[in-house]
Amino acid sequence: MTNTHKFSELDRLTALQKYQLLDSAPEKDFDSLVKLTSLIFDVPIATVTLVDKKRQWFKAKVGLDICETPREISFCDHAIRQNKELIVEDTFKDARFSNNPLVLNAPFLRFYAGVPITTPDHFMLGTLCVMDTKPRNISSKQIEILHLIAAQAMHLIESRLEHIHYVDLTDQVIDANEREISHQEILRKAMDAAANGVWDLDVPTGNAYFGPNWHGMLGFLPGEIPSTYDSWLNLLHPDDIQRVVTELENHLNGSKKDYSIEFRMLCKDGRYKWVLSSGAVIERDKNGKPTRMVGTHTDISSIKEKDEIIWKQANFDSLTGLPNRNLFFDRLVEATKRAKRDKTKFGILFIDLDGFKAVNDTFGHQSGDALLKQVALNVKSIIRDSDTFARLGGDEFTVILADCKTVDYIKSVAQKIIDLIASPISVGNDMISISASVGGSFYPEAGEKPDEIVKKADDNMYKAKRNGKNQFFI
Repeated sequence: MTNTHKFSELDRLTALQKYQLLDSAPEKDFDSLVKLTSLIFDVPIATVTLVDKKRQWFKAKVGLDICETPREISFCDHAIRQNKELIVEDTFKDARFSNNPLVLNAPFLRFYAGVPITTPDHFMLGTLCVMDTKPRNISSKQIEILHLIAAQAMHLIESRLEHIHYVDLTDQVIDANEREISHQEILRKAMDAAANGVWDLDVPTGNAYFGPNWHGMLGFLPGEIPSTYDSWLNLLHPDDIQRVVTELENHLNGSKKDYSIEFRMLCKDGRYKWVLSSGAVIERDKNGKPTRMVGTHTDISSIKEKDEIIWKQANFDSLTGLPNRNLFFDRLVEATKRAKRDKTKFGILFIDLDGFKAVNDTFGHQSGDALLKQVALNVKSIIRDSDTFARLGGDEFTVILADCKTVDYIKSVAQKIIDLIASPISVGNDMISISASVGGSFYPEAGEKPDEIVKKADDNMYKAKRNGKNQFFI
């Protein structure tokens, strides 16, 4: 959406400088975000782009060998000038870009879609964009996903700035300690003022100080939680306790320089909230044993929720809710490693619906989608929890049958699936009949590499089709 705020270019550049991003070193979180974006949109190029005074600079990129270009040839500059998403489905057909050097020369852009990365104060720092070397269409839903990922990029930028401020504050604390000056209350107030939940641990006794924001983050009033290490430990999610204690002990005993870890904490209302805990030992006794450690808790629940949304969009089919091609191959790789390690066997089924195009032509694509969803539900009902049932795309599905000892078991599952799909399915006011051709393969007889196993099942599926359809071939 276009906001109504008006700022000068100088104001925007000042905001950009504040975040200390330009010419910074590559960072894993930003690199992972553009790689994930590239996978979601199935494009070769994705970037987090910052628009400086005379250049565009890529904070993170995939599919590009360059780090920056002049601003005057930047597509992203157009996006921030118009203050909304910029979609160019074919650069050759857009007079603004048909003669652009990035179109006529490497990387030979033919498609561009970018949305502004906007600060909470409505300053546009740059864009989150995807590009391709061939023309493409983009749906309104995909544009919405781009906006969601751009907002996630802004969250990363904000978190990065908070971390810089925290490191600066920690350096000041260590400085004060080296000069043997006690600034305990000043430190606590400063850290609380930064909107983080401050904690201060007396290591030998286990007594602690938890600041007002620390309590408020969990929905408690100051003083409702006993000020001890044990009371904090009791609030940790049971599945996180051992991991957190190990990380803390490694820092206290000096085997790990930094202490920074994400975990879940119990709130007053009974829910668990994700927090990022960071801290450092700032005092030791004459024998070098830690006596005092300070740090903060930061609420990262919203970031975790958005990460979960993005992960699901990247790994699950939006129509059926089944694992998609990306997650299927991830699980196939893991199944291959596990079977090789444990000397077990597993099977693959490749399923293709017979005559699905005729369903779309006769009843319409909406009915076709409804049919696919019902087929997915029906087949999923007979698949074990330990198996993986995935949609590769269109009317193609796959199944990983974990730890199956014989080919006969694969055949029995294949026949169940064929019989189930062959049963007429009610879609709206229509009863639609369809069949399936199924090919199977068996590890390790079909090969020891994932692509070999899938190819064998795919080849066998086509043999089933040639043999008359509505049957399996293994």
